[in-house]
Amino acid sequence: MELTGLVGLMGCSASVFAILLNLAMLLQIRDMWTSQTHEGINPIMILFMFLNSFFWTLYGFFQQDWFMIIPNTLGTIFTPIVLFLIVYFAHKKYVTKRISKKLIEKEIEKRSK
Repeated sequence: MELTGLVGLMGCSASVFAILLNLAMLLQIRDMWTSQTHEGINPIMILFMFLNSFFWTLYGFFQQDWFMIIPNTLGTIFTPIVLFLIVYFAHKKYVTKRISKKLIEKEIEKRSK
Protein backbone atom coordinates (compact mmCIF):
# COMPACT_ATOMS: atom_id res chain seq x y z
CA MET A 1 0.00 0.00 0.00
CA GLU A 2 1.71 3.13 -1.25
CA LEU A 3 0.81 6.37 0.49
CA THR A 4 2.99 8.71 -1.54
CA GLY A 5 2.88 9.97 -5.09
CA LEU A 6 0.14 9.74 -7.65
CA VAL A 7 -0.86 6.17 -6.77
CA GLY A 8 -1.28 7.08 -3.09
CA LEU A 9 -3.33 10.16 -4.01
CA MET A 10 -5.56 8.08 -6.29
CA GLY A 11 -6.01 5.43 -3.58
CA CYS A 12 -6.91 8.00 -0.96
CA SER A 13 -9.28 9.81 -3.35
CA ALA A 14 -10.97 6.57 -4.39
CA SER A 15 -11.40 5.60 -0.75
CA VAL A 16 -12.87 8.98 0.21
CA PHE A 17 -15.38 8.90 -2.65
CA ALA A 18 -16.28 5.25 -1.94
CA ILE A 19 -16.88 6.14 1.71
CA LEU A 20 -19.10 9.06 0.67
CA LEU A 21 -20.98 6.82 -1.78
CA ASN A 22 -21.60 4.21 0.88
CA LEU A 23 -22.57 6.79 3.49
CA ALA A 24 -25.14 8.08 0.98
CA MET A 25 -26.90 4.76 1.55
CA LEU A 26 -27.84 6.18 4.95
CA LEU A 27 -29.85 8.85 3.12
CA GLN A 28 -31.59 6.12 1.13
CA ILE A 29 -32.37 4.23 4.34
CA ARG A 30 -33.73 7.41 5.95
CA ASP A 31 -35.88 8.21 2.90
CA MET A 32 -37.27 4.69 2.77
CA TRP A 33 -38.09 4.74 6.48
CA THR A 34 -39.70 8.18 6.27
CA SER A 35 -41.82 7.38 3.22
CA GLN A 36 -42.50 3.80 4.41
CA THR A 37 -42.09 2.54 0.85
CA HIS A 38 -39.55 0.85 -1.37
CA GLU A 39 -40.95 2.27 -4.60
CA GLY A 40 -38.37 3.31 -7.17
CA ILE A 41 -35.56 1.20 -5.74
CA ASN A 42 -34.33 -1.70 -7.80
CA PRO A 43 -33.53 -4.61 -5.45
CA ILE A 44 -31.36 -6.30 -8.10
CA MET A 45 -29.11 -3.22 -8.24
CA ILE A 46 -28.85 -3.16 -4.44
CA LEU A 47 -28.05 -6.89 -4.40
CA PHE A 48 -25.24 -6.37 -6.91
CA MET A 49 -23.98 -3.39 -4.89
CA PHE A 50 -23.83 -5.68 -1.85
CA LEU A 51 -21.97 -8.41 -3.74
CA ASN A 52 -19.56 -5.83 -5.18
CA SER A 53 -18.80 -4.37 -1.73
CA PHE A 54 -18.54 -7.79 -0.13
CA PHE A 55 -16.04 -9.18 -2.64
CA TRP A 56 -13.96 -5.99 -2.69
CA THR A 57 -13.83 -6.17 1.11
CA LEU A 58 -12.63 -9.77 0.95
CA TYR A 59 -10.08 -8.87 -1.70
CA GLY A 60 -8.90 -5.96 0.46
CA PHE A 61 -8.37 -8.33 3.38
CA PHE A 62 -6.37 -10.71 1.22
CA GLN A 63 -4.27 -7.79 -0.07
CA GLN A 64 -4.17 -6.17 3.39
CA ASP A 65 -5.26 -2.91 1.74
CA TRP A 66 -7.20 -0.56 4.01
CA PHE A 67 -8.05 1.63 0.99
CA MET A 68 -10.32 -1.22 -0.12
CA ILE A 69 -11.39 -2.63 3.22
CA ILE A 70 -12.82 0.46 4.94
CA PRO A 71 -15.09 1.90 2.23
CA ASN A 72 -16.32 -1.47 1.02
CA THR A 73 -17.08 -2.64 4.55
CA LEU A 74 -19.52 0.27 4.80
CA GLY A 75 -21.26 -0.92 1.62
CA THR A 76 -21.32 -4.46 2.97
CA ILE A 77 -23.10 -3.14 6.08
CA PHE A 78 -25.56 -0.64 4.56
CA THR A 79 -26.79 -2.49 1.44
CA PRO A 80 -28.29 -5.42 3.41
CA ILE A 81 -30.23 -2.86 5.44
CA VAL A 82 -31.69 -1.41 2.22
CA LEU A 83 -32.50 -4.93 0.99
CA PHE A 84 -34.22 -5.72 4.29
CA LEU A 85 -36.29 -2.52 4.04
CA ILE A 86 -37.30 -3.38 0.47
CA VAL A 87 -38.57 -6.78 1.60
CA TYR A 88 -40.17 -5.33 4.74
CA PHE A 89 -42.10 -2.59 2.94
CA ALA A 90 -43.11 -4.91 0.08
CA HIS A 91 -44.53 -7.35 2.64
CA LYS A 92 -46.21 -4.55 4.56
CA LYS A 93 -47.82 -3.27 1.34
CA TYR A 94 -49.00 -6.78 0.45
CA VAL A 95 -50.53 -7.36 3.90
CA THR A 96 -52.21 -3.93 3.92
CA LYS A 97 -53.67 -4.51 0.47
CA ARG A 98 -54.94 -7.94 1.48
CA ILE A 99 -56.56 -6.65 4.68
CA SER A 100 -58.17 -3.77 2.78
CA LYS A 101 -59.57 -6.17 0.20
CA LYS A 102 -61.09 -8.36 2.91
CA LEU A 103 -62.63 -5.36 4.67
CA ILE A 104 -64.16 -4.13 1.39
CA GLU A 105 -65.54 -7.59 0.65
CA LYS A 106 -67.08 -7.78 4.13
CA GLU A 107 -68.61 -4.31 3.72
CA ILE A 108 -70.09 -5.22 0.33
CA GLU A 109 -71.44 -8.47 1.73
CA LYS A 110 -72.93 -6.66 4.72
CA ARG A 111 -74.63 -4.03 2.52
CA SER A 112 -76.04 -6.59 0.11
CA LYS A 113 -77.96 -8.35 2.92
